[in-house]
Amino acid sequence: MPSARRHSTPLPSTVLAALVLAALACAGAGPACSKQVSESSLEAGAAAPTSGPLAHPCSLLLRDDVQPILGSDLKLTEEPAGAATDARCLWSVAGGRGFVELRVQNPPQGLVAFKKANAADRKALQGLGEAAFTQAHAQGGRVDVYKNGLSFFVQVLPPSRQEAAPALDQATTAARAVAGRL
Repeated sequence: MPSARRHSTPLPSTVLAALVLAALACAGAGPACSKQVSESSLEAGAAAPTSGPLAHPCSLLLRDDVQPILGSDLKLTEEPAGAATDARCLWSVAGGRGFVELRVQNPPQGLVAFKKANAADRKALQGLGEAAFTQAHAQGGRVDVYKNGLSFFVQVLPPSRQEAAPALDQATTAARAVAGRL
């Protein structure tokens, strides 16, 4: 009878990190501890952040930052990061067109990966962190920033149709405010 082939799939980094921490916690405690901790780590996955910008992204992008762009009739949507999902703060025009979005990446990527991912069609921007890039869209603008080990972007779609240049300036101003709070 032919032997079955096993296909190996790499473990997600969050599961791998949980297993490493479990192994360190049980060092010298015997096999029962190691089995119990590794099984519970795999079942639970990585925990969602409970504090900081990943748990409260709207603590970085405030009403005062977006009111000059969108006006005063605003709707707020905040989505804290999950175990492996981005944190998101979305300010939008209540019942209308236009938004300012902040997305904080989770897990954060390293600086080298951030630069590679953002180098293709974007222009470098100085003074916002270790690295920053801008990108104008047909009707909006986006700024990607890496600062203090976090990567995030601010994206603006203005409530009225306008050229991309003002929206890019607005996204840059909002990104500066966010970076200043990190």
